[in-house]
Amino acid sequence: MSRVSLKYLNEEPEGWFSPEAVYNPKTRKGFWKPEDYVLDRSNKPNWGFSSWNDWFIRKVTAQSRPLAQGKNVIVNSSDSFPLAYPKGSPLTNPTIETASQQKFWMKDTLYSLYDMFSVKKAGVKEIVDKYFVGGTIYQAFLDPWCYHRWHSPVTGTIVKSYKLDGSYYLDKPGVYRDSDNSYIESQPMLSIVSVRQIYIIKLKDSDLHIAVIEIGMAEVSSCNTTVIEGQEVNAGEQLGYFQFGGSSHCVIFDKRMEVTFKEGMFDMDANGNTQKQLVNSFLCNYKVKEVKNN
Repeated sequence: MSRVSLKYLNEEPEGWFSPEAVYNPKTRKGFWKPEDYVLDRSNKPNWGFSSWNDWFIRKVTAQSRPLAQGKNVIVNSSDSFPLAYPKGSPLTNPTIETASQQKFWMKDTLYSLYDMFSVKKAGVKEIVDKYFVGGTIYQAFLDPWCYHRWHSPVTGTIVKSYKLDGSYYLDKPGVYRDSDNSYIESQPMLSIVSVRQIYIIKLKDSDLHIAVIEIGMAEVSSCNTTVIEGQEVNAGEQLGYFQFGGSSHCVIFDKRMEVTFKEGMFDMDANGNTQKQLVNSFLCNYKVKEVKNN
């Protein structure tokens, strides 16, 4: 991105480093907390950033995003808001016993694993059938103020890593008149039609697998990976990052995982919003269940 975008990366009244933009715990106003990020404030006026996008993908400090610990713990792979639906909706998050394929409907969109993974193009049908058909899907949304780098939710080995092309600015037909919510409520559909980076991770010392799908929303197509197939990763280690805007992601759990999510994380406030979950924090734990193969 051009250095022209540095115009507002300063401490001037309309700048992102100004008192008006920085979060104030007393007034509870502001958009971000500089102390959470790796910064060089001595490098004036832009604090060492080469562009607005360079600032957008800034790294967090380890202290601001501590790694959850414990047996069979899975951590959040992104700063994000859990997708939640009002009472009476046919859709749920998390979604259990996910089908291999579903049809599109004008009113609602159901998860379709073969389409999410693009199994024919990517050559992963056998893996998806063996580990994920019948499993649980969790989805969450990254707004523009979220940290936009992705971390591994588990310790293990990257079995598959690939990027799929997709469409821009698509949303669910049933909510097209409500522009404020259309992209949020269209997230299940976007997991099938948008640009996305996909990881399949085999857990360390186990045959269990987890998939992470990072989804570009609206105009976002910059899904950049920083790991390769065959690489061993630790829980909380970076996998890649988005650029230029808000996005979504899915975590797909092995069908043998019986998952228990953090209590209260799907509760909505008066405005229908869930509480932000921080990367590396506790997402869920699991126990292994027996699955009968058909």
